[in-house]
Amino acid sequence: MGQRQYKGLNPLISAVDNLDGILKKAFGLDNIVVIRDTGDSLANRVYQAAKVQGFEYTYVLAGIENTRSGAFNSLKASGVKLAAVNPEKLIEGYENSRGQEMLIRIIDMINLVVLYSPDKPLPKYLTSNIDITLENGIIIFTLRAEPMDTERLERYYRLQRQTILLAA
Repeated sequence: MGQRQYKGLNPLISAVDNLDGILKKAFGLDNIVVIRDTGDSLANRVYQAAKVQGFEYTYVLAGIENTRSGAFNSLKASGVKLAAVNPEKLIEGYENSRGQEMLIRIIDMINLVVLYSPDKPLPKYLTSNIDITLENGIIIFTLRAEPMDTERLERYYRLQRQTILLAA
C-alpha cells in the first residue's frame, strides 16, 4: 500500500473504528460494537460481545486467515454472520500496478455483510469489484484490484469518512 493511500485510508479506518460511538450518539443505537483485533483474541472478543448482543445480530468482517483459525468454530456454530476478506487478487494487483494506488472498498464490504442472504441478489453497485463465494458458512469477499489515481482515491476515502461522520 502506498504512503498516500495509507494516509487517505487511515482516517476512514479510524471512522469505522468509532462507528459504534457515532451511531450511539446520533441515533441512540447502543447495540453496535466495533472490534478490531486478530486471531483467537478477535474470535473470543466477538463471542463475548455476541453473548450480550445476540448471536443472530452479530456480523463479523475479518481477514480470511482469522476466520480459518480454530477459535472461529464456536462463532460459526453460534449463528453469527461471518465474512472474510481474501486479499489475494488485491495483492496481485499491487504487484502488477507499478506503484499505482488501489481502491479498497471497506464500507461496501460492511454493507455486503449485513445485506448478504444466499437466496437474494446483492445490489450490483456494491459487488462490481468484489467476487463473493461461500465457504463453510463464511461469506468470502475476494477484492479485485481497482487502480485509481491518488487524488481521486483520497477524495473517495474522504467522502466515505464524511458519510460516517455526518451520522454524528
